[in-house]
Amino acid sequence: MAGLFQSTVGLLRSRLSRRITSWVFLSIITIEAIIFVPSYIRRYREKLSELELLSQEVLFTIKNNAMEGMPPEKLLTSAEERIKPNSFILGAAIYHLDGSLIDQFGEQPRLAFEDIEASRPTEYLTAQRTRYELAWPASQFQDQVFFVVRLDATDVKVEMQQYMLAIAGLVIIFSIFVTLVTTLVLERLLIFPVLRLRDDLLAAGEAVSKEHVPEFYTFCQTRDDELGEVGQACSVMFNRIRREIRDRKEAEAA
Repeated sequence: MAGLFQSTVGLLRSRLSRRITSWVFLSIITIEAIIFVPSYIRRYREKLSELELLSQEVLFTIKNNAMEGMPPEKLLTSAEERIKPNSFILGAAIYHLDGSLIDQFGEQPRLAFEDIEASRPTEYLTAQRTRYELAWPASQFQDQVFFVVRLDATDVKVEMQQYMLAIAGLVIIFSIFVTLVTTLVLERLLIFPVLRLRDDLLAAGEAVSKEHVPEFYTFCQTRDDELGEVGQACSVMFNRIRREIRDRKEAEAA
């Protein structure tokens, strides 16, 4: 393991290796981020939908009372009695169709009357993401009132932060692992042969005019790829230059 670590650290000293591994690492992070963002938004939407279910009991109470002819001034009072002390419902408000406030309790919703849609529920999440508001249109209440409920979204925020940290940790671990494996494979297939080819070319430049020819690592390797072709071309070039030098010396001696 120590030898593997030293080999990896030594490989990272190579400029080409650092450049390739950096691009591999950044590419994995980018791909995972592209996949993670839609997943995060979808999960956040699911958690907020679970909060919406908590307001259904109050909604149905107000809706039934409105259908039974209860005055709008008493609708919210009847619903407030059904809310438990530790409920996620922090407040609610009822408006006339002209936007005037009828009644409210708890925290006043910040969702403006002008932003409430008439045909479907309107959602609003505060900037701190600790409060989530939902406005129900008048069509749900015999076209008599608008109902807005304010929910505590603190737990959702904390849970999503933990979810994001967990996913980010897994992405980083996965990226490091893939980058490490890529680095090791890169060392065996590319960086090490390129460095040996460099050393062989330097040695060949000094040995081309000598009688004794050292054994070059690159020239002796049989590889069925581009590096193998480069090694064969260097071997042919070395032998040709060495033969021309030998022929010239023989001609000069003659």
